Amino acid sequence: MDCERRFTTYERAEVPEVIVRKKSGRQEPYDKAKIIAGLQKACNSRDVSTYEIEEMTKTVERQVRDLNSTIVDSATVGDFVMRALKDKDKVAYARFASVYQGFEDLVTVKDG
Repeated sequence: MDCERRFTTYERAEVPEVIVRKKSGRQEPYDKAKIIAGLQKACNSRDVSTYEIEEMTKTVERQVRDLNSTIVDSATVGDFVMRALKDKDKVAYARFASVYQGFEDLVTVKDG
């Protein structure tokens, strides 16, 4: 009796999980959805497309992985996001920075 079915296996590289260390010391797995959500909030009502948000997210993730570390500080991830936003939209950059850095006015924005 023949099975007449075909089975295929796919190989893919195993990427080690990246852990993000928060300011409080708490650690959690890197979550791409959090990057997307932060970018979407910052870019709300701005001329930044969903595609551009996805591309910025990919850039941030690539930068995080290029560190070749399994534990990355949240400040480093935030700096990568700010850098991506600064190149794309100054208002979105200021919005993100105001929440991320908790500054009171634009004079205190850290130049990323």
